[in-house]
Amino acid sequence: MLITIVALVFVTLADVSVIKKLGKKVSISRNVDIILSLGEFQPVNYSVVNQSPRSIECEIIDELPYQLQIREGLWKGYLQGNTEETIKYNIKPNSRGEYHFGYVYLFFQRIKFPLIIGRISNDEIFMSKVYPSVIQMHKVEFLISNKTAHNSGIRKIRSLGDDDEFEHLRSYVPGNNIKHINWKATSRRNELMVNQYQDTRSQNIYMLIDKSRCMEMPFDQMALLDYAINACLVFTKVILKKYDKPGIITFNNKVDHSLAPHSSLAQLSRINELLYNQNTDFLESNFDVLYMHIRNNINKRSVLFLFTNFENHAELNRNLAYLKLISKSHLLIVVSFINDELQRMIKSEAESVSNAFENVVAETLLVEKEQILRILNQHGIMTILTTPKDLTIDTVNKYLEIKARRLK
Repeated sequence: MLITIVALVFVTLADVSVIKKLGKKVSISRNVDIILSLGEFQPVNYSVVNQSPRSIECEIIDELPYQLQIREGLWKGYLQGNTEETIKYNIKPNSRGEYHFGYVYLFFQRIKFPLIIGRISNDEIFMSKVYPSVIQMHKVEFLISNKTAHNSGIRKIRSLGDDDEFEHLRSYVPGNNIKHINWKATSRRNELMVNQYQDTRSQNIYMLIDKSRCMEMPFDQMALLDYAINACLVFTKVILKKYDKPGIITFNNKVDHSLAPHSSLAQLSRINELLYNQNTDFLESNFDVLYMHIRNNINKRSVLFLFTNFENHAELNRNLAYLKLISKSHLLIVVSFINDELQRMIKSEAESVSNAFENVVAETLLVEKEQILRILNQHGIMTILTTPKDLTIDTVNKYLEIKARRLK
């Protein structure tokens, strides 16, 4: 018995010595992007290096950001001697903000007769920023410029009417529109002169984002506010490509952020920085304050896209007067959400009395939502009713329609 204990102690001490030596020849590092996209799968790469001739069994445990709610080992496997292996692990951020990565640990042991487990870690604590979906922005930008964009929901809308922004005077040539003849210039120069026009550009396009509790409703692990912010990022890129000026206003019971419109490409970065860490405050939105801010700070007639979510007539009736006042001075488009779960419930067959009751309630809620938008339309306020996943496409299409119809 004593001999067995002594032998076990000896083998254990020998294994400790081996593990210590291995610890100096084994390393791990982590590679993650500084900027991550909301709601998109993105890789975190781990590089494990074994510079010893021994094969080892390894396990990676990472102190991932608490927002991801991952508490399990990320990888477990074997690593041959004098080799390096890269392990890719995908994460999907479902909320915006700062994501702090802690230490990453590598546990290792011998494959034959393992008694002791060694542990090493990297000392790099890292922070990534989760922005509204940059990946989605590039996808939609590609679709808009692609000839087959209509297959994905992007509508190519032909401009109607004539160009309407004066550019310069020039001599008349056969085929010019006679409506564009400038008779005063013609009399001065003693030859026919016409006005040269170009497309209207440099409109101010404001995105008004409601941060009240109505925007906290979750769909597919993301709040409505997240979908709205994702859409605004893509929308900003489209606005800039159309030579207009995007601006941002966020509000709940007060206007807490306001970014003046600008046509430079740097505006996209400004909007990114403004929106990536925004959250709902679980307060009720105050459209009176929003109206006063718009009246005092937006002097030029602009196009306003309001991202909000009226769920019942009571909410609309409290704020309709302010929306009407805003629409008198600006072109207002109210973007509201439809619950696709309600649509699925209505289409599904009722297998019980309880299911039938749920279907009736779902249809009632859906009808009320459509009535709310009908009331807004009756008061000259344009609307978009969309599901969260179609928000970006429907908003871009409405903007392209406004540009084509030359609405101001």
